[in-house]
Amino acid sequence: MDYFIQLMIPMIFLFVDSGISRLDKLNTIESYMNICMLGEHHKGSPGPEKGLTSKICSPWAARSCCTEETALDIHTNSTWLNFDWNHCAPLSAQCREYFIMDSCFYSCSPNVGPWLVEVSVILRACLFF
Repeated sequence: MDYFIQLMIPMIFLFVDSGISRLDKLNTIESYMNICMLGEHHKGSPGPEKGLTSKICSPWAARSCCTEETALDIHTNSTWLNFDWNHCAPLSAQCREYFIMDSCFYSCSPNVGPWLVEVSVILRACLFF
C-alpha cells in the first residue's frame, strides 16, 4: 500500500473510545463554550494568561486554553508542530499573520466545544471540525 495512504487512513477513520467521554457531559451553552481540547499544547481548562499581549494571541488573553509559552512558540517558530510555513516560499507578512492567528485560535480558544470530536491520536485526544 502506498506510504501516503497508510499515513492518511488513521486520519480519515478516527476511532472513539467506547466509554463515556467528557464531551458527553456537555449539556449547556456555557459548558460548550468553556472547554479546552485535550492535547499536548492545551491547558486543562480555560483561564487568564497575562502573557498574551496585544501582539501575542491577544483575543484569548482573558480565557485561554494555551499557555504563554505555546503562544510565544506560535509567534516565533516558523516550523511550529514540525510544519514549515515557508515550505513553498517565504510567506508574506499578511499571510504569516493569518497563519499565526489561525494557530492561536486552534490552541487558545475555549469556544470550540460544539465542534469537538473525541479521537485517539498521539498529539491530542480531540479535534474540531
